[in-house]
Amino acid sequence: MPEFICRVGTPRGRIMTRVVYAENVEQARKELTDQGYWVFEVRPKHKLKESLLNLFGFRSRSIPIRDFLVFNQELATLIQAGLPILQCLDILAERQRNPRLRYILDNVRERVRAGAS
Repeated sequence: MPEFICRVGTPRGRIMTRVVYAENVEQARKELTDQGYWVFEVRPKHKLKESLLNLFGFRSRSIPIRDFLVFNQELATLIQAGLPILQCLDILAERQRNPRLRYILDNVRERVRAGAS
């Protein structure tokens, strides 16, 4: 049965990520709604992306916490300065020295450019 990654809200206002096994997106959404959640997003878990990450050796290595924290601080600063998110991602990807984080930023930037939320 297909696996879906879902962002849901609880009646108490918490936002959570849930994994649901269902035949399709509509069934996953209905199952979560029946459980009392507000459904924000339902998307299939992509096996291809995991395979590519393993192929390039990215799954076994994590991003150093220092690189991640610096990235977060820089992103927050650029957004607070009023720059559009795509421009922020362009700037941060260009400056990134960590190849794994640069790969992830390039991927996110292309998804946002294509219209993903």
